[in-house]
Amino acid sequence: MVLSLAGGALGLFLAAWSTRALQALLRPDSGEFRERLPRWDQIGLDMPVLLFTLALALLTGILFGTAPAFASARGDVNDALKECGRGSTPGAAGARLRRMLVVAEIAVALVLLIGAGLLMRSFLRLRAVDPGFDPHNVLTMAVSVAGRRDYVGAGRETLYRTLIERVEAVSGVRLASMTNHLPLAGDTWGMNVAIEGRPLPVRGRELHTIYRVARPNYFAAMRMRLAKGRDFTDRDTAGTPPVALINETLAKREFPNEDPLGKRITLDDPRRNPKWLTVVGVVKSVKQRWADAPDNEVYIPFLQDPGFLSGAPPWTSYITLVVRTDVDAATLTRAVKNAIWSVDRNLPLSQVQTLEHAIGNAIWQSRFSLLLIGIFAGLALVLAMLGIYGVMAYEVTQRTHEIGIRMALGAGRARIVKLIANQTLPLALAGIFCGLCGAAGSVRLMRTMLYEVDTLDPATFAAVAVLVLAVSTLAALAPARGATRVDPMITLRHE
Repeated sequence: MVLSLAGGALGLFLAAWSTRALQALLRPDSGEFRERLPRWDQIGLDMPVLLFTLALALLTGILFGTAPAFASARGDVNDALKECGRGSTPGAAGARLRRMLVVAEIAVALVLLIGAGLLMRSFLRLRAVDPGFDPHNVLTMAVSVAGRRDYVGAGRETLYRTLIERVEAVSGVRLASMTNHLPLAGDTWGMNVAIEGRPLPVRGRELHTIYRVARPNYFAAMRMRLAKGRDFTDRDTAGTPPVALINETLAKREFPNEDPLGKRITLDDPRRNPKWLTVVGVVKSVKQRWADAPDNEVYIPFLQDPGFLSGAPPWTSYITLVVRTDVDAATLTRAVKNAIWSVDRNLPLSQVQTLEHAIGNAIWQSRFSLLLIGIFAGLALVLAMLGIYGVMAYEVTQRTHEIGIRMALGAGRARIVKLIANQTLPLALAGIFCGLCGAAGSVRLMRTMLYEVDTLDPATFAAVAVLVLAVSTLAALAPARGATRVDPMITLRHE
């Protein structure tokens, strides 16, 4: 009971420490994280957790303390004394149970380690994905003019142009521009697109695209490669012919064997006197969701979007500022804010972050899952090591007499180590076999959590199996070395 309560207390300490560590390591501010894990920062040890831990510790102590006691009470005292006097291992059933528990520990550890290994490979592949833009040295923030009647129409354009000029005047800033939404931000505006001269799409099977509004230099600030054509310029205004840029995904899908430049598209209903946009450029596709293929995208010049100038829809009152810097973008946060507030001190700023931080938020779920299962896998591996060590140490203690006789008859240290290893290896192999079988069936549940990684990835399975075998061998070394230090003369004298 004392050991059980001590273990419960240690578990509470580790739980409190690990919870704080997780909260410190995972501080995503993405909307998706807040929706899926609300009140994440309030997770901690409270009275129900303490009471549950106490009850579990007491129950564990009672179950695992009384069961051996009852088993001993039913045994024959004379037989037990004879067995102990000969120094052999008492209780074949107890030995089998101990070994079965070790095999189970190894199997569970292997299953968790394989899951962690698959998540690690998936996470590394996610990190290696090309998002279609360069996130380094980019600062972003949302600017709101909601409720400001002085920033409608020409007043809004004057404000945004002045903001960009002030920000670009900050030392260390290379370029500044604006867009309605950043890639990987989580929210996208979808619209149907029709192509001039093509048959009208059947309702329900329209060509869907993501709608973006951008100012000049946006693609340069994001370092999104222009595949062909031109970028937006200050001459693309409400008084000039409407233009648009499309991404490579849309160009390859709808214009595989022809030049998309000069083609006309519309985001309106083509049956109702639509506004036709001339395609003047094709830009590299970017990721909107990290693990998915790029979507179709159409970009419109800011000054040719009537909604953003009039502020009629509420969501047009927010614009995202993109600042490309020559230094670490985070170090210019205060200077950029001051530049904006020098134009209007009352402008609200939100979602202030570097683009690299935004990417971290985009893959928070993979990082979170990897961290959790990695922690559990590590703990399971430690428990398996302790189990092997405990069983082997107990076996050595019970076989001291046998080992002494073997050494007296000429057995060397290597032979004694081999004797102990021969007992460890079957346990490790049995646990690995059971773990591989269990993992083959259970990892299929992780299919949706993996990116470009097979659930039965042979490299991961093999690497984890070798790791567990190596760790099991190391765990048995200490008892094996202890066995080699047995003095045969003392053993025989006791006999």
